[in-house]
Amino acid sequence: EKPPQGCAVATVSDKCEVHVLLKGLVDVAKEMTKLEGKKEKLNGQLAKLREAMEIPDYETKVPENVQQQNTEKLKQLETELAKIEKALTSFKMAE
Repeated sequence: EKPPQGCAVATVSDKCEVHVLLKGLVDVAKEMTKLEGKKEKLNGQLAKLREAMEIPDYETKVPENVQQQNTEKLKQLETELAKIEKALTSFKMAE
């Protein structure tokens, strides 16, 4: 569901986001900068995790429970990044 005009979307986790009416209350540019920083950090984590999962002997050397944890973490990071992109888009519309 699309948030109302002038609302920001805060990503709490990969399963939760908050819509807050901020038009005229916050510095949109500053909030976008914070989201860009969070996005950059998550992209770094995602790249490291993908790199670890792409080593040649990953499936034979890494215990199955760790592989499952990594797969779940990968999904969480991808979901959170998508929500941050959505929040950035919302802020751009609120400007």
